[in-house]
Amino acid sequence: GAVLRAETTVTPDAPFQSNTAGTPLKIVDRGVWKTVLAVDRPTYIIPGLDSMTIGFQFIETYTGGNKAGLTDATGAKVDSNVHQFTVFFQQPLLDKRISLEFFGLFDTDDGHWLQPGVHWEVGDHVRLDLFYNKLGGAEKRGSRFASNLNFVNGPFFRFTYGF
Repeated sequence: GAVLRAETTVTPDAPFQSNTAGTPLKIVDRGVWKTVLAVDRPTYIIPGLDSMTIGFQFIETYTGGNKAGLTDATGAKVDSNVHQFTVFFQQPLLDKRISLEFFGLFDTDDGHWLQPGVHWEVGDHVRLDLFYNKLGGAEKRGSRFASNLNFVNGPFFRFTYGF
């Protein structure tokens, strides 16, 4: 019952900022290749309940060309390769009206984002979500998940009404 998924995208001319050896700031293009390998599997963990969805992803971003003095939109140094892993668990309860969920993203440069939550379908049009964000790690660049984003740590409530 597992689903294996592979996705890729290539941007031959992604814009970056360049400032090498004190030269004026300029915009340069570099090729960027992003790849995702994912496995999603429904699994029965608790007898008598609906199956739990378990998901795992490996994400790689490769930036080509010369990266000396290259920065992204946030001014952070650009790496040749960025590797991230995600995990996702969702256990439906009460005829799929309530779901317990967990999402985790882990960056190999020591950054992480953890998000446990509860999703509640109230009737056919109302959805309530309560979740908690916890970002941390030693990575400090603004374009990566790390402790510099700790201002978004905390509980969040979302109300959605669909027509």
